[in-house]
Amino acid sequence: MIVDLLYEYQEYLILAVWLLCLLVYVLVRFPILMLKSKRLVHEALGDSSEPLSVVVIAHNHGNSLEETLERIATQDYSGKYEVIVVNDSSTDDTADIIQRVENRHAHVRHTFTSDTARYMSHFKLAVTLGVRSARHEWIVLTEGDCCPSSSKWLQTLSAGCDEQHDLVLGYSNFYPVTTLHSRRYAYERFMQQLRWFRAAIVRKNSKAVGGLMCNMAFRKSLFLRNKGFSAQLHWLGGEDVLFVDTLAVQGRTGVVMDSRSFMWQQLPVRHQLWTTSQLFHAAASQSLSRQGKRERFMWALSSWAAWGVLLLGVVWAMRLQPVDVHRFFFSLLPYLAVVIVFVVDVLLFHRATRLMCQSEIGRLYPLYNLIRPFQHFAFRIQSYRQRRHLMRGI
Repeated sequence: MIVDLLYEYQEYLILAVWLLCLLVYVLVRFPILMLKSKRLVHEALGDSSEPLSVVVIAHNHGNSLEETLERIATQDYSGKYEVIVVNDSSTDDTADIIQRVENRHAHVRHTFTSDTARYMSHFKLAVTLGVRSARHEWIVLTEGDCCPSSSKWLQTLSAGCDEQHDLVLGYSNFYPVTTLHSRRYAYERFMQQLRWFRAAIVRKNSKAVGGLMCNMAFRKSLFLRNKGFSAQLHWLGGEDVLFVDTLAVQGRTGVVMDSRSFMWQQLPVRHQLWTTSQLFHAAASQSLSRQGKRERFMWALSSWAAWGVLLLGVVWAMRLQPVDVHRFFFSLLPYLAVVIVFVVDVLLFHRATRLMCQSEIGRLYPLYNLIRPFQHFAFRIQSYRQRRHLMRGI
């Protein structure tokens, strides 16, 4: 009986599922690309003078470290701040560069991780040492291959360091974005951060589920109270996925999107480095909180919903029979809705890239949007197969 009904009304069933996929795509994607909230610190430049401790993790970043430290040490900040450089077992001239910068700036000092430390992530150890060495409550975390977008980086980021927040997320991406690979990397980071920003500010009691550790601020007491990375020591990567998800408290995360607060990071030297980081992210996501897993699920659902719209649209087109002119044109109305939705989607994406000074990554957006779910599915399968190796390091 049910089978007969489904066969009789199969056209309506296809149309209903098609429209459902379109609705899922719109409800998940459009709010992320629009990214509007009263809790978003947009024009962040103010009179903040909160004492800050800037922790810079340096691991073989000798080719860019001196410029990075010089720009951080000479920030135009109205308050007091210190710079702590953690030499993470570097084998290049990082130590000499740090010493030269220390000699020029009294508020710059350093510590280091021992190269004998094994069976744990050196990055986690470096962050922990830097936080424990900090003299101030608010920690600003970044890496040695990053460069602030302006001399107002600390001033704008510190706008979120107030009594209402325990954690502040800033925007960061790769530069220069000129090749297909670099655009792909930048696109991944761009969309990932927009998702994380949206999750942090969507409601008054929202909980942040991720953030890039090369541009964020958090309270030292929050880090120590949660025992740092103690719940993540079995993973040798995936810090960007788990760190914020572990520390964030509902309604206590701010987002700063002023262009003066951006941080630009050097591109990975090899494609394998980026692939490895994606495998760590896919594997570590198994340890996310309930909110983090729900956010990832909804994003994946919307990605596959785009394919559902395309495939079901093809099936619907194959069944169209232009016998009745009025019925035929009525059947084309869903296609008009799809065209409108995807045009608005592209326009919203380009608007978001302009706001984040990333217009160059918008050229291949439709292609990236369709390829992305397959890539992430492949990373999930590969990370599951290599789970033990990821926990011990690759």
